[in-house]
Amino acid sequence: MKHIKLFENFNREYLKTNNNSLVAFYADKLGDFWLEKDLLEKLEQFESRVDSLFSDSWNLNRGRSHYNGDYFALNVKVYSYPDEDEVQAKVGIELDEERLSDIWYRWLQDQAEMFQEDIEQSYDWVGHVGWGGNSGGWLHLSPDNGADRLLEYAEETIQMYLDTKEWYEEDVIADVAKAINSPQWKRLSELGLVEDEDAVKEITDKLTEAINWFKAELAKLDQIEEDLKDIQRQHRSFEQNAKKYFLEFLEEEIADGHLS
Repeated sequence: MKHIKLFENFNREYLKTNNNSLVAFYADKLGDFWLEKDLLEKLEQFESRVDSLFSDSWNLNRGRSHYNGDYFALNVKVYSYPDEDEVQAKVGIELDEERLSDIWYRWLQDQAEMFQEDIEQSYDWVGHVGWGGNSGGWLHLSPDNGADRLLEYAEETIQMYLDTKEWYEEDVIADVAKAINSPQWKRLSELGLVEDEDAVKEITDKLTEAINWFKAELAKLDQIEEDLKDIQRQHRSFEQNAKKYFLEFLEEEIADGHLS
C-alpha cells in the first residue's frame, strides 16, 4: 500500500507568495474520476467565494483584530443631528448645545449596545463584535473563521479525500477509475459486478462527503453576505429615523421626570 501525504507542509502563504490558487495546486490530483471534476469545481467556487466575501467590498481588515485575524468593518455612523430649536419645538424644553450633545451621544451609545447585543444573538457566524474608528462609528464583525482558516479547512477536506485515495496502488486506482467513470457504474455496483468494490465504495463515499462539505460551506458563505447586507439595512433604517426616535426618547424622559 502507498500512503503519501504530498502536501503536508503546503499552506496559504505559499499560494499568496506564488500568486497561485488551491484549484491550480490540486488540479492534477483530481482528474482520475469524473466525480473528482465536481469536487474541483466546488473547490473553485469555494475559493472564489471566500476571496470575494473577504475583500475590500466589505472594508475587510486582515490580521488587525486581536480576536481573529479578519473582521468586516461596517460604517454605522449617524449623520442626522437634532438642534436646540427642533428639541424645543418638539418636546417643549430648552437645552443648550453642550447638554443636548451629551444626552444625544449617551443615547446613541445605548442604541449601539442594543444593536451589538442583537447581532450577537441573531447571527451565529459572528464570533466577536467590536467598535472602531476615530469617532467609534465603525462596527467590527469578526467571523468565527477568517479567510485563511476557511481555506485551510478546504485544504484539509481535499487532503482527507486524497489520503483515502492514496492508500491504493495505481492498478487498483485504474480499476476504480474504470468502474466509476462508466455510465453504468452505480447499477453495476448494485449488482455486485464492479471489480474492487470495496475500494470503489470507500473512495466514492469519501468523495461525496467532500463534495457535500463544500456545498454546505458555500451556503454558509452566502448566508454571511446576506446577513451583512441585513445588518446594513437595519442601520440605514435606524439612521433615517434616529432623530425621530431621539425626540421620542426625550418626551419619555420628560414624562418620567428624568428631564426638565
